[in-house]
Amino acid sequence: MLRVLHIVRRFGPVGGMERYVWRLTHELSQLGVYVQVLCQTVEGTVDPAIQVHRVDSSVERRRWKAMRDFRGSCEEFWAGFPDNSKVIVHSHERCAFHNVTTFHGPPIGGVGSQFPWWKRLQPRIKAWSRFEQAELLGSQVVAVIPVSSMIRNALKRIYPNVAHRMKNPGWPGLDYTDRKQNLGTGTKLLFVGREWKRKGLDIAINAYLKVKANHPGVTLDVYGVLESEVPRSLRVADRGVTFRGWQAVVPYELYDLLIHPARDEPFGMVVPEARAAGLSILISDRVGALDLPLSNVIKLSRHDDSLAWSRAIVDALRSEKPDSEVCWTWSDLAKWHVTDVYTDMGESSIPLSRGL
Repeated sequence: MLRVLHIVRRFGPVGGMERYVWRLTHELSQLGVYVQVLCQTVEGTVDPAIQVHRVDSSVERRRWKAMRDFRGSCEEFWAGFPDNSKVIVHSHERCAFHNVTTFHGPPIGGVGSQFPWWKRLQPRIKAWSRFEQAELLGSQVVAVIPVSSMIRNALKRIYPNVAHRMKNPGWPGLDYTDRKQNLGTGTKLLFVGREWKRKGLDIAINAYLKVKANHPGVTLDVYGVLESEVPRSLRVADRGVTFRGWQAVVPYELYDLLIHPARDEPFGMVVPEARAAGLSILISDRVGALDLPLSNVIKLSRHDDSLAWSRAIVDALRSEKPDSEVCWTWSDLAKWHVTDVYTDMGESSIPLSRGL
């Protein structure tokens, strides 16, 4: 039986990376893989077939120090793990004894190469850079899985000697049950994102205001951030923009067009989630989810001006309402891991289906 130990600090569907690990491990278990998880906390009801190992939580409040403590606790656990030569270790954190690692965000680079020189001297930058290099360059590492082509290209550029270990992107998935009937009225725009600047809220609002001037019935709803949390220049509630703050579930099906002009988005789950609800998508060229073979996705350069974005909004709203679409599921992701990643370390006959 194929045995895999996944490493994640928080085991539960509580964040983007954490949900990825939660769904992947449960789908792998359904395929007959003996799944174990090494974590600090469990934040959900786990399938009894999955064996969970817990290490103590760090008392450190700084993220890099908490990660340092987690790394140390995991290494101590692994040193006493029975038959550790018979299990594939798959990390989603900055560990140092894994065989497979999934890279969920942009790399920091050697000694924080993306930062100015004075920041590179900071202990936290040095630590994160050291953790990242250990994650990618360890002699025991067989496979590096980026979650998008954007991440893969960045890793190859910064760490060219990792190219031979690089796998194709392991995209996050959806379920076919996530498909919904679109109930939009042809005038409702949507923006979703807590990190509003990185995700381009200013670009979205400036383009929307140009559309609003000629199409007064159009509205824009913003999820993930409150009006009080953005600059005054973006507080335009009197012009049809409604800030709805953070919500656990975004009702995509009530809207017609998702605007996602992100400046740098490693993946962007809002894109497949919105397509599953039948929305058209207007997106920048810096979003990893462009990897997915989805229809009704309009791509603009992040450098295009607000006039170009406003014209694209009008064209999208005038187009025929698309059907809902799911092209890649969590089950597909698990099957791909078994056949294309873990196969190099063990035998399997589970077939792959990308669900296209």
